[in-house]
Amino acid sequence: MIYNLHYAVSSIIVLFFLTFLYITRKNPPTRRNYAFVGLLVCSWTISLSSILFGIGFSFVSLENLSLLHFLAILYLICAYTIPVLFYLYSKSIALKEDVKISSDYKTPLFSLYVFEVILIITSIKTKIVYSISDEGRYVIEYGQFIPYFISTIFLVCALVALIKELKVLPKIKFLTMFTFLVLVGVSDIVEFFHPTVNMTSFALSIALVIIYMNIQKPESFIDNIVDKNEMSSIATPMQKTLFCFIS
Repeated sequence: MIYNLHYAVSSIIVLFFLTFLYITRKNPPTRRNYAFVGLLVCSWTISLSSILFGIGFSFVSLENLSLLHFLAILYLICAYTIPVLFYLYSKSIALKEDVKISSDYKTPLFSLYVFEVILIITSIKTKIVYSISDEGRYVIEYGQFIPYFISTIFLVCALVALIKELKVLPKIKFLTMFTFLVLVGVSDIVEFFHPTVNMTSFALSIALVIIYMNIQKPESFIDNIVDKNEMSSIATPMQKTLFCFIS
């Protein structure tokens, strides 16, 4: 089976320019920036593993079965990590920087993610999520609906978090995040029915470019970084200056 790597290679080009733009400007150490970097790193890993995955399952023989399993697991774990990072990024937008994510939701959700990863890794033996046929083909098993379902839970939770803050959240941010969901969701569906087309990596890179342009711009950090305490710290020097001027 020959895999189409055009989308994966295109995503590498897009991510290269996006990474260059990101690292060449100052980025405050905020929760939102950390989540964006996580998405960026995971996108790089997905794109690179997609290329290796395609080459591996197109040309590598069953003598290198361990390598094929490694490529499959690497790709699957990264692909199913994206919804988790998207959830964290959505929460960082919906909540103020000094507000922590409630452990009532965080602990159960991340327990599901750990279960998901274990399920993928153990598929080497159990063949629940995927399997490799005698011909060296990557086969999607019915058990892959479990990680799909868990990922859907993360995406729904992210969407709910954004909708809760819809009254105060700028429309451009909500539409940007919704666009991310649509792009990645549609590409996942296409890739599910056409496994030889690695479209998810390209859709993800385009979605990150849209996020960078609409959300990760310098002026959009003001609402998350400047809270009441910082405003007061800014006001104090101003008051001193005014007092000196009057006196």
